[in-house]
Amino acid sequence: MQAILDSRLRANLSLLVIGALLLASLMGAAIAQNSLLGALLCVPLAGIAMIVQPWIGLYAILVGAYSLDWLSRALGLLPTQARWLPDLILVTLALVVIAKAVLERKGLRRTPLDGPFLVLIIFGIMSALVNGSSPATALNGYRTLLKPLMLFYVIINLDVSPRTLKHLIILLIGLELLQIPITVLQAQVYGVGDEVGGTLGYSATQIATIMALMVMSLLFGLATVSRKGWVYILGGIGLFVPILMGEGKFGYFVVLPMVLFIFAYRAPNRIRSVFVVLALLLIVLFVSLQALPVIAPRSQLGDFLASPRLIFEIYERPLAQTGVPMSRRGDIQFAIELLGRTPHALLLGYGPGAASPSYFGDIVGQLYNDNGYLGSVFGLTQISRGLLEWGITGVLLYLVMILRVYRISQQLLNRSDVEPFWKGISLGFRGVLVVFLVSTAYWYVWQSDATAFVFWMLAGATYSISTVAPKETDHVK
Repeated sequence: MQAILDSRLRANLSLLVIGALLLASLMGAAIAQNSLLGALLCVPLAGIAMIVQPWIGLYAILVGAYSLDWLSRALGLLPTQARWLPDLILVTLALVVIAKAVLERKGLRRTPLDGPFLVLIIFGIMSALVNGSSPATALNGYRTLLKPLMLFYVIINLDVSPRTLKHLIILLIGLELLQIPITVLQAQVYGVGDEVGGTLGYSATQIATIMALMVMSLLFGLATVSRKGWVYILGGIGLFVPILMGEGKFGYFVVLPMVLFIFAYRAPNRIRSVFVVLALLLIVLFVSLQALPVIAPRSQLGDFLASPRLIFEIYERPLAQTGVPMSRRGDIQFAIELLGRTPHALLLGYGPGAASPSYFGDIVGQLYNDNGYLGSVFGLTQISRGLLEWGITGVLLYLVMILRVYRISQQLLNRSDVEPFWKGISLGFRGVLVVFLVSTAYWYVWQSDATAFVFWMLAGATYSISTVAPKETDHVK
């Protein structure tokens, strides 16, 4: 790990941070002075930089996914429209890819995702037409679900070098480790709970928990291959701090299947690794049970950890008398009930964007006006949103894409010409997959910028390395 953090990486990250702060300051000053022209002048500068050096755009998307919601909604330092910057950057990079393919006359790289991806797009059009969805609603549904997939295609078609991809992943790890001191400080200011989301945004406990688990998985993979115990400690203990401070109950229950799936592969030092990780988890559990009554006396997390059966008892009646979902279990149950109202809905859903609140209306919400407000829990799980918008068919197509890219990325574990860093990332990606799938019952993880961008970024990076030998791409900028 020390060899990776070389002077070039520090220089690149320093330039990125300085450039981002300078550009943000210029745009912020222009907006504060109500100077639309001044703000627009900053956009071409960023666009030119990304065209000349596309890796800047990849770094900016990752940094933006981690911080823009926090800077705009929580701190009020940027306008809320700033949250669209990762989308604009992604569009710019996609145009660069298309221009590169046209000018070089070699087309786009084919992947195992192409077939199900194309079918999913066609299927979404059919669903929107059958349900009479407005074009704006359908486009919003496409944007939220499929734009992270575009990041995957951008990465593999830009011919990004292994060095740049490595730096991108290390930047991800660094951003996540930064959440540790920030969440501790937030807990001192706001108290433990939903207000503690690190730099991920306002009321972002769920996202913070999922992101901590993903990076924790990567660190476990790297530690297993590199045989460095401090990396285990950093991931196993350090990254539980954001989960504990935000009362992320989900993190404590999903970490075990995540770890078991990582080491289900015949990883080097597997027995020792499993022992070390399980010991760390027991320490974390013990410390959490001791600390919670002090730092969060009203939290349910301590009761759940001490007696997991309480989870099922509390959520045994998932729907209130009015039918409004009162828990994530009720959220899923409510979605199934709605799907049963229309014969075609189970297969086709109600159309892309139908269950995603937006400026264009909430179609599913209109179907349930009799009971008034749907409740704060409705639509938080990816299972409910995915089924309501895309039906069983669409959800299965998305799962096929996830499993295909995962299967190919695992080829890294069996290759002899790949450096240990990538073997560790590929091993950790096994756990990331578990988190990304299990979290569908916890949050709209496939449509949330931070979680979806990170998953498909890792998918694109591991896929690129697994299909092209590193020595063949070292010369690519």
